[in-house]
Amino acid sequence: MPPYDSLPLSLTCRLTHQKDFAFQKNNGDIANRIRPKFLGEHHSKTAANLVKIELDDDGDISIGTDRCSLYVTADSVFAVGFLVTPKSLWEKSHINEIPPMLELLFEERRSLSPVLFHVRLYFRFPSKEGLGLLKSRCCDASLAVILGNDIPSDINRFRMSTKYDRNNFADSLELEGSTGDVQLRYNREAPATAFPSYGAFLEAADLSGLAEELRAFIEPLLT
Repeated sequence: MPPYDSLPLSLTCRLTHQKDFAFQKNNGDIANRIRPKFLGEHHSKTAANLVKIELDDDGDISIGTDRCSLYVTADSVFAVGFLVTPKSLWEKSHINEIPPMLELLFEERRSLSPVLFHVRLYFRFPSKEGLGLLKSRCCDASLAVILGNDIPSDINRFRMSTKYDRNNFADSLELEGSTGDVQLRYNREAPATAFPSYGAFLEAADLSGLAEELRAFIEPLLT
């Protein structure tokens, strides 16, 4: 198991905008206008190299690149599976690649006002002792309140989620454990009116600070 600083995690970054009710009719034309943006002289705006662009089964535009998967829908543009580590978040060595990609896609949606900016950190890692640690640290106290002294000695699965406002953001935390692995998702979002751009939102979201806050919880689970 790699140390926490080198632990792979995945980012999802989403810019939600007003809904385009004509999207399903025009999605092919939009895809054709997006394709050249990842090629030739336009490619300098983004570090991603285009692998494929197509319409998926839902009629959304799916864009495969060597850095992540990008999508254009009737009400959003977003990036999925952008791989980083806590160390690279602190160094900001890759995170600055994301805003130009979303801005490039949003150029085709400029007539639609942005509504919401969102980012998610997703950790998933194998952990032999993870479920037991989650039970003792996160579960036993709640079970005791509900069941009294008759709490189970073992559990097969653990899951919790919570939402709260924090530092002018709407945050949510989802934690899940099984006998084989642990998953943690941390979501942070804010109204688009609060920031001049997605890049400004991502900077204010302080992902490196979030990663550091999660260190004390995650490190004991890396066994």
